[in-house]
Amino acid sequence: MVEEKMKQITLSVIMPVYNGEQYLNYSIQSVLNQTYKDYELILVDDGSTDHSLEICEKYQSKDKRIRVISQENKGISGARNAGIDIATGEYITFMDSDDVIQPKMYEIMLNHMVSDGLDLIMCGAVRTGNYNFQDAVDQYEICKLTKKDLYERIFANSNVDWEYMAVWNKIYKTEYVRKIKFAKRGTEDAVFNCQYFKYIQNAKLIDQKLYYWIQRKGSISHSEFSLRDYYVLEDYYWMNQYVEKHEREYIQYSIVKLYKLVFNSRYRARNTELKNKIEQIIKKNDKSIKNIFYENDKICSKIKILFTIFYYIPVTYNMFRWINEKRAR
Repeated sequence: MVEEKMKQITLSVIMPVYNGEQYLNYSIQSVLNQTYKDYELILVDDGSTDHSLEICEKYQSKDKRIRVISQENKGISGARNAGIDIATGEYITFMDSDDVIQPKMYEIMLNHMVSDGLDLIMCGAVRTGNYNFQDAVDQYEICKLTKKDLYERIFANSNVDWEYMAVWNKIYKTEYVRKIKFAKRGTEDAVFNCQYFKYIQNAKLIDQKLYYWIQRKGSISHSEFSLRDYYVLEDYYWMNQYVEKHEREYIQYSIVKLYKLVFNSRYRARNTELKNKIEQIIKKNDKSIKNIFYENDKICSKIKILFTIFYYIPVTYNMFRWINEKRAR
């Protein structure tokens, strides 16, 4: 029965491409090597100035499952949205043009997506600097994810939340994706997933690392506070308002994460020209987030007291960070 259903479904793989000639062949080939074959690969060239478009068109001429879009540069969100607009699959997934995936990734994930009637399935991912990986194993754990799990983990600490924030290790239902699209924000993946979670009734996690997130030398450093970091803070204010409006029972997760980001942003921007801009957005949203924070009985008193001190006396957080960083050396 599952085999029959699998023959009837289709998957749209959307890959934004921008000046990726050095790595693009690895990424495209890892899709072509999939054991699951009923997919379309949509390559969206986002105004590349190198030979990326030529590489995409070369693959398109050899494989009818590949479709190429060429557009002026609109950023990763604009490229993904262009792919969504023409996607024909019942399901959608995303991939970055310098990453690679296990050959069985889509087969494993779609088998569970179909047989278990899921609205979302996600797998583990590896952060690595090379394209060498071990083959997927047949034995792995799969666990159910509740809405509580999803909202709690997407707003968790940064060392564990990235797999839940990312869109490239998940398969989505196209009917829900079309209701959202991507906004041009600082953390567009998290904003997208935060909205998608609203539609989920059934979701599961495959506890196997099937996606390889390539960390390249020369990538943008996040050590210095930048305008993008400001947009990330702006996004978390937006997501907090979204959760309050649509999924209020999980608001404790988004508001605690928001406060932590406020403290961190103040600390990192303290000696930059963006310091005043950070203080302005904090002041603008001060009243609305305080009401949510203090009225929520799911947030413990210790956290409320500690965050109040950090919020109104920023130097205490600065000292807290300085001590922790010194201990870590």
